[in-house]
Amino acid sequence: RVALIVWVSGCCTTLIDPSDPAVIAKHRGSVRGEPPSPPSPPPQLPAGRMCYICDCRVAARSKHCRRCNKCVSIFDHHCPWINNCVGERNYRWFIATLASLVALNLVQIGASVHACVELADESERERILASYTTPMSLVLYAPLLGVSLLGSTVSAFLVSQLLFFHFGLMARRVTTYEWILEQRERDQEREGTASCCDDCGQIIAPCLTKCSLACAERKEKRAARR
Repeated sequence: RVALIVWVSGCCTTLIDPSDPAVIAKHRGSVRGEPPSPPSPPPQLPAGRMCYICDCRVAARSKHCRRCNKCVSIFDHHCPWINNCVGERNYRWFIATLASLVALNLVQIGASVHACVELADESERERILASYTTPMSLVLYAPLLGVSLLGSTVSAFLVSQLLFFHFGLMARRVTTYEWILEQRERDQEREGTASCCDDCGQIIAPCLTKCSLACAERKEKRAARR
């Protein structure tokens, strides 16, 4: 059941389009063959801004992802594991995927530890090894069990670290991208003109896309100045 929850939540995180509502509306209009209307700020987005790549007005916290080539509503980060951006529309499913994955790893760890305890008993050991369609020797079973236990432990540690990191972000009501910008601004104030990649080595965060996000933001600002 836990594996099924991981699969369902992961599929929802991947398949849900996190684009800004204005981008979605424009895309639907282009598919239907409707003539493009001039961009105008919608009343529900008084603090919106214009995205000249998407050619429409988006919400203030939306950001254009160069990998997906679209503005994402309340952009958090682009996750390479799901090949999709994480934003307002699929953020809850992303958290559910992380939580269920931690639970699955804990179940695997518990099962591996239980199997290790049973292997200490000679009668249980023979029963376990004989339960497979092709009887497995202890020389092969023990290493596989050790690899499974080690992999589940490492995965549980890394994913739980990322999960609690996002719990902290939710408590502060900021996204991963906004947190990165805050950290970078603090480091720049403290160290002057330190490069963003140097800062990434000094900031402890579990998100693997942190450095690429910060560097991409700096490149965009440099291109705008030119």
